[in-house]
Amino acid sequence: MKQYIFTFLISLFSSVVCFGQYRDVTAQELANKPGKTLYEGVYRMCPAWVSHCDITNPLKIGESKLHIEYDLLAVCDTTTGQQYKDKIICLIGDEWCWTYGECNWRTNMLYSLPNGHPDEKNYKRSKGYVEVFASYVYRNLKTGNIMNSSHIPEVKNQLFRYDEKTPKMNWELTGDMEEISGYACQKAVTRYAGREWTVWFTPEVPVDCGLWKFNGLPGLIMKAQDSKEEYVFSLIGIEQRQEDIVRYPKREKSTTRSQFRKAEKFAHDDPILSSDGADGYRLIISEERNLTGREVFSSGHFLFPYNPIELE
Repeated sequence: MKQYIFTFLISLFSSVVCFGQYRDVTAQELANKPGKTLYEGVYRMCPAWVSHCDITNPLKIGESKLHIEYDLLAVCDTTTGQQYKDKIICLIGDEWCWTYGECNWRTNMLYSLPNGHPDEKNYKRSKGYVEVFASYVYRNLKTGNIMNSSHIPEVKNQLFRYDEKTPKMNWELTGDMEEISGYACQKAVTRYAGREWTVWFTPEVPVDCGLWKFNGLPGLIMKAQDSKEEYVFSLIGIEQRQEDIVRYPKREKSTTRSQFRKAEKFAHDDPILSSDGADGYRLIISEERNLTGREVFSSGHFLFPYNPIELE
């Protein structure tokens, strides 16, 4: 079954990266070298390592009038429950609402610059933030369509795009009120893509929700969390600012939502196989990951925990 999915990935996605730095030896031969041992258990690397993308020469599709920032606390591995923090940017204009992860965008910008470029300092990620949200989500407020442009772990210089209709969300207004950042907010709940969501929105900022794919409320969402608190978005800033809303079509490969979800899950479940084939392996020597530097991981012994924001 794994080999079938791998073949499907290769046929669908032509650009896969290769782990094998030592193609003249097998994983077992490498493990037999002094100081190395073949890892027999399953190592769960969290959050997933996302290959980066050259995002020079973007295509402008609109302009924003509001710049909204949220902190996202996400549980990527449900076995540990550990939360990781990312920063989410939402740009809202008259036609488009664009949501993306700032850490991923900054890292892609750094990747796009030549080494030693003077602008490198402008794209350093904030301390304490990591790449969790690796998608660009564009909601067209006029047509009712959504463009999703996302990374898949280990696939370099490629975004995978699929389009969908803006989902209809059946909100229940509870009548509860709360003040957040000086704004009077109302509580609403809904179910979407396998998660029960509770949000607080304010009619004092009269836009259609903003933030990711949420829609159908008469005000900006200030906070959103699922019932398990595996994804918690909290507003940290609102600014009236005109910015370009851009896409990166030169890096996009069209697919379907179903194909994307299968490929994304497979890349998390067996990133070595998905990127290098059944005989691949990965040697980790980075002390920053609190490993001994002696592990040689082969296919089936290394994964990225998979807990996507959309479960269905």
